[in-house]
Amino acid sequence: MSSTASMRRSQRHRAKSFKSELEDGVQATYKAIKLKSLEKDGRCASNRIYGEDYEDDGEKAVDEVEEELTETDSASEEQHPKRTTKKSARNRVEQVSDGDTGDAGRQEEEEEEGEDGVGEDGVHGRWRHYHSLCSRLPGRERQIQLLLSLLGEPRQLTCPALYVYGNTSTGKTLVLKTILSSLQVPHAFVNCIECYSPKLLYGTILAHLMGDTSGYVRCDSMPSFIRSLQSFADERTAETMYIVLDKAERLREMNATLLPSLLRLSELTHRQVCTILVSELVWEKLAMSAGGLRPYPLHFPQYTRGEVLAIMSLDCPEGEPLSFYRTFVNHVWNVFQYVCRDLGELRYLSSLLYPKYCEPVESGETSRQETRKLWRHIEPYFRGVMSKIHLREISSAQWVKAQVQMDSGETSTSLAQGVPQSKAVLELPYFSKYLLIASYLASYNPSKTDKKFFSKQKQARTRKSKKPRKEKPNHQLLGPKPFPLDRLMAIFYSILEEAVAPSADIYSQISSLVTLQLVSQLHTKDLLDGPKYKCLMTLDAVRQVARTVGFDLVQYLYDFN
Repeated sequence: MSSTASMRRSQRHRAKSFKSELEDGVQATYKAIKLKSLEKDGRCASNRIYGEDYEDDGEKAVDEVEEELTETDSASEEQHPKRTTKKSARNRVEQVSDGDTGDAGRQEEEEEEGEDGVGEDGVHGRWRHYHSLCSRLPGRERQIQLLLSLLGEPRQLTCPALYVYGNTSTGKTLVLKTILSSLQVPHAFVNCIECYSPKLLYGTILAHLMGDTSGYVRCDSMPSFIRSLQSFADERTAETMYIVLDKAERLREMNATLLPSLLRLSELTHRQVCTILVSELVWEKLAMSAGGLRPYPLHFPQYTRGEVLAIMSLDCPEGEPLSFYRTFVNHVWNVFQYVCRDLGELRYLSSLLYPKYCEPVESGETSRQETRKLWRHIEPYFRGVMSKIHLREISSAQWVKAQVQMDSGETSTSLAQGVPQSKAVLELPYFSKYLLIASYLASYNPSKTDKKFFSKQKQARTRKSKKPRKEKPNHQLLGPKPFPLDRLMAIFYSILEEAVAPSADIYSQISSLVTLQLVSQLHTKDLLDGPKYKCLMTLDAVRQVARTVGFDLVQYLYDFN
C-alpha cells in the first residue's frame, strides 16, 4: 500500500512539473514569435539578440519537458499498454511557433476526435450531409442545422425528447424523414392517426425499428415495450434510436400516462432513445396531459414567398425551361396566396394547370415570351379552381380526361369550371351530407327565419302592413355568417326525415367536416360561449350534395323565397 501511494504521489508531482514547464516553454516561444514580428516591421531591430536568447530558453525548456514527458509515458505504458501515447511537447510548441498545424496537427486532431468518440460516425460524418440536405429542402437550412446538432452522435448522449411544431405544410415531416434516412440510423416513423391505441402504437414502433415486413409486432404494455427496446438497442451495440410520432396531438386521446412515458423512454430503458413529437399545436396545448419532462421545442415557421417559389420550381418537368416554369408558379402564387397558403395544395394545382398553360405554346399560337397572352389563356381556369381549392371533387387523371373531352366537344362543360358537373359530387356519409346542408342554411339564412322554414307548427296569418318594405339584402352576396352549434343541430334534425337520437357519431362527423375544410370553426374570445361555425362551400356545390339525398335546397333559402 505504501509503495502504491508513493507511486501515485510521484506521478502527480511529475504531472504538475510537466504542466508548469510546458507553460514556461510555450510562453518563451510566444515571446520569441512576438519579437520576430516586431523585427520584421523595423520597430525592434535592437532586440534581435534578446529574441534569440528567448528562443534558446524556450528550446531548453522544451528539451527538459520532452525528457520528462518521455519518462512519464514510459511509466504509463507499462501500467496501461492500451492507452494512446501523447505527442511530444516539442512538436506542439513548434506548431504554435510556425503557425501551421500540418499533417501532425491533423493527426493529433484525429486522435483527440477518436478519444472523444467523434469520428466518421460522429458529428463530422453527419455534417457532410448538410449541403445536400439544404439543396433538397430549400428554406429549411436553420432547422436542418439545429436538428443535426440536437440528434447527437450514434453512441453518445443525445437529447431525450424533441417537439417539432408549426403550421400545416411547413416541411416538418419531410425534413425529419429526409434527415433520418440520409443518416441511416435506426428510427421509427409513426402516424398517430393510424395508431389509435397504445397496443397498436407499441407494435408499429417496434416493427419499424426491427424492419418487420408485416408492419406490426405484438406488444401489449409499456413494460414489454421497454424490454423490447432494450434488447434491440443491445443488438445494435447501444446505437441511438429515434422514434418520430407524427400528429402527436392525437396522443391526448389515449391513456393519460402514455405521453409522459414516451417522453421518458431514454430514462426508462437506460438506453439512447430520442422521442420526437411532430404537431401543429404549441407545446402548451399538450403540456397539461403530458406533465413532467418538457421536450426541446423546434419551430418550423411559415414559408416566405421566395421559399415557396423555390420549392415549387423543383417540380419543373423535364425538358421545360426553368425560367418559364418559374413565371407560371409566380402566377399561381399571386392568384392563390390569399385563398390558400398550403404548399401541398399549390403544388397540386400547379401540376394540374401547367399543361393548360403550355397549350398555346405547343399549338404555335404564341411564344413563351408573350406572358400576357398566356395569362389571358389560363385566367379562366384559375377562376374555376379558386372556388374548389380544397375540394377533391375529382382526381388528377379525371381532371385531365375532362379537359380532353371538353376540347373535343364531347361534353358541355363550362370553361370557367373546367370539370363536368356530373363529377362534382362529394363522397360523404349520409348524415354528413345533411350536416353540410344544415350548415349552409344556417350560414345564409337569417336566424329570425328559422321558425318560418323549419317549424312543424302552423303559423297564424298576420295582416300585411301598407308601409313600403325596405329592400332586403342578398345574403348570397354578403357571404356566410357564423352560427352556433345548437342552431346547426336544430336545423339538422328539422330537415332530416327520419328520427335520429343525438350521439357521439353525429358530433364526430361535424369535426370531420371541419377537418375537410368544408366547414370552418371560429375561435371566440369568450370561453363561455359555445363553438361557432361557418360553411365554406358554394351554392352549386351544396346543391350537388343535396341532389344526392333528394333534398330541395332552394326551397329553404331565404334569398329565393
